[in-house]
Amino acid sequence: MGDEIDAVTWRDKRYSPKCMHPRYVAEENQIDLMVEDFVKLLQPLKGKILAGTDSNHNRHYRGVSGSDVHYRISRELGFERLGHGGWACIRWDWHKKTNSRGNRTRKTIFHITHGKQTSATTKAGKMASVERDAWFFRSDLMAHGHTHLLATPPSNICFEPIPGKGDYVKQKQRLLNTGSFLKSYSKDEWAPYSEAERMNPIDMGWGVVEVEFRLGEPQLTTYTKEY
Repeated sequence: MGDEIDAVTWRDKRYSPKCMHPRYVAEENQIDLMVEDFVKLLQPLKGKILAGTDSNHNRHYRGVSGSDVHYRISRELGFERLGHGGWACIRWDWHKKTNSRGNRTRKTIFHITHGKQTSATTKAGKMASVERDAWFFRSDLMAHGHTHLLATPPSNICFEPIPGKGDYVKQKQRLLNTGSFLKSYSKDEWAPYSEAERMNPIDMGWGVVEVEFRLGEPQLTTYTKEY
């Protein structure tokens, strides 16, 4: 979902040596070491990560250094880069027979993006920006990062007619804010950027999407796990 590391250098107004692990403070290649450690952390998941998005932190660092953090992470962990956002489609095949007519195929479409820039300061405002963004991107799930908010906003619902049958089906687009593992407030006199700017305190954690089949159709369930 992007922002794998802060990639904040001394040129950035958010920079402070106190925001770094002591391992990096005295080094000239701080960002390189952070990328190495991040890749080692996720190495057990190599081959299981389908895709990832770019982010504002990566873009900012690329602008001041000419080095692409996300390119290196995607290459090391073997996943496809989607830019700032894109679709991942999972196709489900079952009941295979000797001829193709015996097959059944369904698909689940995820639209994942690092997130929509928003000036909203309340949780409700941030969730509303996700809902508005989802209007323009057809998917079964719209997932956002960026705000670090961990939440499952209400789904978007629409009705789709079944031509010639006088009936319709309900289409549901689930929404998810995928959360963060970045502490937003300190316990001493030093204040990180989020505290200095008086941003909302947040729970660290992650969003979960489960897919199960009911009546022959893939059904999505979304929820959050707090750390």
